[in-house]
Amino acid sequence: ALAALRGLGLRLAIGSNFDERLHGVVRRCADLQVIAADAVFDSAALGWRKPARPFFGAFEARLGLPPAALLMVGDDAHNDLAGAQSAGWQAYLVGSARREEGVSSGLGELVEALTAALT
Repeated sequence: ALAALRGLGLRLAIGSNFDERLHGVVRRCADLQVIAADAVFDSAALGWRKPARPFFGAFEARLGLPPAALLMVGDDAHNDLAGAQSAGWQAYLVGSARREEGVSSGLGELVEALTAALT
């Protein structure tokens, strides 16, 4: 899914309420190599955790993009979905929280929607 999204010309980033070990995980995971090293954000380094607005503001500043140009894809309705939306981002929920709402949880659905929207 990540390679397909990157193939659409999208810039990808990772943001987590984790610490600096996140960077090592990204470097060691072949599937995450489509994400640039400077696009990995951990809350310990930023000084803010999701859903705090400054967490999302750090993304905007480092990527040089306005909130409306950003899409958060996450698995937590509060930290990811509500946090991003309150920061003015678009948001897409995957995983168990999405299944609880009776909606498919796969990233394939997101890839299909973005492919249709961007082509």
